[in-house]
Parts: sequence; C-alpha cells; structure tokens
Amino acid sequence: AWASVFPPIRESAQHQCLAAYVRAGELAAVGKPDLWEPDAYASDHASQVDGLGHYLGDPYEYPPPFAGLPRAAVAATNQYQLIRDVWFGLSALGFLAAFIVLAIWVGGRGGATAMLLLPALAISTPFMFTLQWGQAHALVIACAVIAMLQFARNRTTSGAMLLAFATAT
Repeated sequence: AWASVFPPIRESAQHQCLAAYVRAGELAAVGKPDLWEPDAYASDHASQVDGLGHYLGDPYEYPPPFAGLPRAAVAATNQYQLIRDVWFGLSALGFLAAFIVLAIWVGGRGGATAMLLLPALAISTPFMFTLQWGQAHALVIACAVIAMLQFARNRTTSGAMLLAFATAT
C-alpha cells in the first residue's frame, strides 16, 4: 500500500481491474461460456494464474471480444505479476505516445504547451490510478486519439478499425 497512488486508502492498493480481465481470459481459455458470472471472480475462487487470486473481487463487465487479449496473455504465461507489468508498460507508453503524436500534429504553440504539460499529465492522479488498477481506459483513449489522427490524414480504414476497437471496448 505504501507505493499506491493514494496510500491512506488501503483498498485502492488492493483493487485491480486487470485481475477481472485476466480471470475472464482464463475462463475463456477453458471454454466457460458465461464470462459475467460474478461468483467466478470471488477472491476465494481457484485460479490457475499464479498470484491472481489475491486481487480477485471485481466481476468482468466488458464485451466478449475484450477477453481476447487477456486470453492471449494467459496462454503466454501464468504469472499475474508479469501480465500486470507488461500491461502497465503498454498502457503508459501507448497513452503517452498517442499524446505526443497529437501534440506534434497540433504543432505551434498549442503543441508546445501540450508537451510542457506532459509531465503533469503523467503524474496526475487519474492517470496514475488507471495504471495502478490496470484499467483499459488509457489504451482506449489512445486508440480513439490515433483514430482521429488517421481520419485527419485520410486513412479511413485504419482510423475506422481503431475507432471500432475503442468503441467496442
């Protein structure tokens, strides 16, 4: 809890949205048809992913295609901490890269101001909680931003695919 975004609230250090994603991927891998059964996400439920059980508690609340990436992660490793580390890195780098690309696209004083504000954004409480909890929001926003830029460059196919992914998730 000492390294969480807000240590006085110990529950915030235990909460892991990513745990529900990974559990859904695990259930999808064994062919469980109902990913939304809340009992499957109870903290006392047995999991084949090492280190996952401690963080279970929240149910999975996303569409079935969203379980594809966690299912691939579970197929690659059964170590929750490794999945969590990789997800943290992808989320942080993906969101910040999209922000930088957008700032460059804006250009001029607006782009320069955005780049100056990047450190403040990177350490902001909402962004840090998103990373700590392993939420998908940072990557979904990054996909929507890159989709917008693709549309502006008349790359409608890739823009539509990214926007469809962001909308579906």
